[in-house]
Amino acid sequence: MFLLKNAFSSLSCSSQSRLREVKTILGLFIRIVDSFPKQIDLHTGIINDMLQFCLSIMENNDGTVGLLTLDVVIRLVTILSNAVDASRTSQFDAAANYPTKAILECLGNMFAENDVYATKLIPLGLLSFLLNIYTDPNNNDMLVKLEVLFCWMNIAGGTCSQQLFDSGILQILVNNITILSDQTSDLDFEASRRSMVILCNFICECSDSVSIRPVIEI
Repeated sequence: MFLLKNAFSSLSCSSQSRLREVKTILGLFIRIVDSFPKQIDLHTGIINDMLQFCLSIMENNDGTVGLLTLDVVIRLVTILSNAVDASRTSQFDAAANYPTKAILECLGNMFAENDVYATKLIPLGLLSFLLNIYTDPNNNDMLVKLEVLFCWMNIAGGTCSQQLFDSGILQILVNNITILSDQTSDLDFEASRRSMVILCNFICECSDSVSIRPVIEI
């Protein structure tokens, strides 16, 4: 996977031959992912390499070419989501593919690249996937939670902002801000900063008819 990720000096599909090469690699990725878990084990390093390749395609091409990667991305997010579900129910043997900081950062960069990627993934459970990571009672990794906030920041800044707001994360953001004190850690301060960015994006992008319900405690 590391070799394929670095197979080209440029991942621009400016020619038909280069586009065919990229499609060949994506097809290979799909065959590998579809063989999981019976024929092959996919640890998070391999998953991250695949996602990094897909991100490079998105960054170096227009949305039409970038969408070619989504079959791979969707399959990988499904594997990651299953690992999160296993963790939440304390089935730790099945949670080996739990999303890492690097994986979530890569996903966040995809959402920043083009709104269309989040638009395609949201109907398939993207928002529940991110919320389940952040609220997982068996995951106390604040660095991972910061990357969930990074994903939310980039989704909130685009056309899917209203859908993210409606997913029920507002109280989490408010808590991240109001919990601050003189004893707050640097990570908590960063969580607060990212939460405020998300709130600002909501103000800019959500419907003007949206109001904060009384259940939100400030």
